[in-house]
Amino acid sequence: MSKEKQFGFGVVEIIVTVLIVAVLAYGGYRLYGHFSKPAATSGSQTNTISGNQSNTQAATTYLDIKELGIKIKLDASIKDAVYSVSGSTATLSTTSIIQQSNGACSLSNGGLAAVTAYSSNVDPIRGVQLIPNGTTIFQVGAKYIVVTLPGAPCWSGSDLGSQQRTAFVGAFKTAQLDN
Repeated sequence: MSKEKQFGFGVVEIIVTVLIVAVLAYGGYRLYGHFSKPAATSGSQTNTISGNQSNTQAATTYLDIKELGIKIKLDASIKDAVYSVSGSTATLSTTSIIQQSNGACSLSNGGLAAVTAYSSNVDPIRGVQLIPNGTTIFQVGAKYIVVTLPGAPCWSGSDLGSQQRTAFVGAFKTAQLDN
C-alpha cells in the first residue's frame, strides 16, 4: 500500500481563511460607517395662522458635524450629504455626486468642499484675521467657519457638482451651533 500525495487545501484552512476575511470585512464596514456619516433629519414645527390656528410638520434635513460643533440646513440638492473629519477640518460631498463621478468626488479625494472650524478669529496657520464675508468665512457663535473649495472640480460633463458645491456654500449661511 503506497500513499499518494494529495494537494489542495483542507477544510480547516478554508474555514480559518473565511473567518479572517469576515473579521476584516466587518472591521472595514465599521470604520467606513464611522467616517462617512449621513445627514440627520429632524422635524421642525411651523405655525401658520389663517382664520384658525393650525400646526403643520415640515421635515428639515441637517448635516450635523458634531466633531466641529456645528450643523447646517440642507436643501433638496444636497440632502444625501456625507462628511469625514480630520482634525478641525471636515470634507463634504454627496453620495449622488460620488456615484456620478465614479468616486472622483469621494471624501478621500477632497469631495466638493472642505470646512475648517476655528475657535478664534485668527487663522493659526497663516496668521491672518478671519473676517466673516458671508461666502467663505462665517461666524457661528464664538466659532469661525472657513469653507474652501478644491481648485479643480472632481466632476465633468454635468452641472450636478457645481449645483451641489454652490448649495453647500449657501448652506453655511444657515450654520448653527450643535447643542
